Amino acid sequence: MTRGGVGDRGQELVLRGRRGTARFKGKSLSVDRAGVRLSIPPHAVEAVRAAGRKGADVEIVLTAVKGANPTVHTVRAPNARAATDFAQAVNAALPARDRAARQVDGAALVKTTAIPPRPRKQRAWTPRDEPERWLFGGLFVLGAAVPLARGMWEMALLWTATYAAYGALAAIAVLVCRATKSWWVLRRRGITVTATYDRTEWGYGEDTTSTKVFVFTDGNGNKVDYRGGGRLVGTDPDQIEVTYDPDNPQQASARYGPAARAGLLLVYVTLGIPVTLACIAYPFVYFAMVFHVL
Repeated sequence: MTRGGVGDRGQELVLRGRRGTARFKGKSLSVDRAGVRLSIPPHAVEAVRAAGRKGADVEIVLTAVKGANPTVHTVRAPNARAATDFAQAVNAALPARDRAARQVDGAALVKTTAIPPRPRKQRAWTPRDEPERWLFGGLFVLGAAVPLARGMWEMALLWTATYAAYGALAAIAVLVCRATKSWWVLRRRGITVTATYDRTEWGYGEDTTSTKVFVFTDGNGNKVDYRGGGRLVGTDPDQIEVTYDPDNPQQASARYGPAARAGLLLVYVTLGIPVTLACIAYPFVYFAMVFHVL
């Protein structure tokens, strides 16, 4: 029998650190490092504690026979809060045992298995980004070549000096266009389902925040992860409503409350649309000046 905690609700807690990754779900505790997974049964754990100078080290202390030093597995958490939350969650789910049950060699109960190699990391530019890469790359070459061919060195220098800033604004414009397309697609053919909280993922760095991962089932019966948040429609475990594209279930959006939707709309109208229109107008104005139209 375990005391109440995260594990009782079937939620997975993931702690990604500099010395490996620790996972806890139900009665399953594991540590991944250097291509090896250590599967640690709860009855082999004496306690889990947050230690280290900044309290960001998670120490998994195993049980040991009387007089022997216990084995300790350490994972460096991204911050002290993550370490404390993970330790409290595991300790709350440990089985209640007497002193004799604790005086066993916990290290002998740990199973070691090899972790399959990770798939190759996706390129920074994906096939989805190919049109934008060719468009903005070709636009830069064209904007510099045309005035140079006409002997207008000042215009070419102006174009080169301002194109980095233009590229940054263009990236925002691309995101706005994609968000608009996604909104339109989901509005036309999106399917709304309930997504259930599955786990929390932690990244690297002292200021890293946690990311909640919700899971929903698409029309084909496949489990799909949704990372983010939304307005809660249920608790214990948390549930949110997610609208997904049946032709591409990875394209999904959560439903937010009125205040959040109003804030997003305000940003879209006051920032997104003006930036997009400015990015469209700038090349036309520039080439009009090159050809002395303006």
